[in-house]
Amino acid sequence: MPNSTTAGPYDLPRLREQIRALFSDGELRDLCMDLGIDYENLPGAAKGDKARELVLHAERMGQLADLVARVVALRPHIGLNIQRLTEGLASGASQQEGLHSLMEQFRRYNEQMVEWKELHNRFNILLNVYDSFGAQIERVDAREERIDPRMLQLAWQSVYQTIYQLLLFARDIRHIGSPYHETPQAITGPEWAVEMGSLRNGIQAHLQKRPSSLQATYDNAWWQTLREDSSRLDDAIKRYLFLADEELRKTAGDLFDLSSETLWSKE
Repeated sequence: MPNSTTAGPYDLPRLREQIRALFSDGELRDLCMDLGIDYENLPGAAKGDKARELVLHAERMGQLADLVARVVALRPHIGLNIQRLTEGLASGASQQEGLHSLMEQFRRYNEQMVEWKELHNRFNILLNVYDSFGAQIERVDAREERIDPRMLQLAWQSVYQTIYQLLLFARDIRHIGSPYHETPQAITGPEWAVEMGSLRNGIQAHLQKRPSSLQATYDNAWWQTLREDSSRLDDAIKRYLFLADEELRKTAGDLFDLSSETLWSKE
């Protein structure tokens, strides 16, 4: 593709971020090929590095207009009007303020999506880990057999450690609730973290009070309490997995609506 003079001012960081977000590694290679640019000669290894260097190379070679035109041509299904956005950023203080506010909204939604996605993944892992512990309790309970403390404790430790990792994540959240904090006096944070922490601590303490008689019968109060607490944990994991999924979908929908109102073609 021949070089062309840049048709107007472009916001290069914004253009770089659009290319990084909208193109896979393979598609970025194709984009470079379409422009006659050697992808392998662009500095950097990560996709973000390649996107940045592609924009800088196009600027140096007078190919920014060609680059923008090709990006728009390759993404007609979303109608993203990069020209309108980048030209608006250079058109005046009021337009810049409005567009910077818009970008801040996009940033918040994306940060929320990242945390909801991570929470969903962690609860999904926790559910899979819990299945082994829950299955062991159900098997022992169904047969009213003698409990094997070693196997029960081993299965529980996997659940305990997975909840521990979940709560470490909860301490660092910034966009989907207040960070989790646990002291001897109180547990604070988002509802899902507080409940997970309380259930984990309760079951752990209960297991440490194991009685000498370990027959899984209905008149064994210790065993019945363990069954009830484990059932509550199972219900909570599934409930919060559903919550994370719903919030992830809602945030994605909000981001879609914001995009359709601000970035998509109105034709």
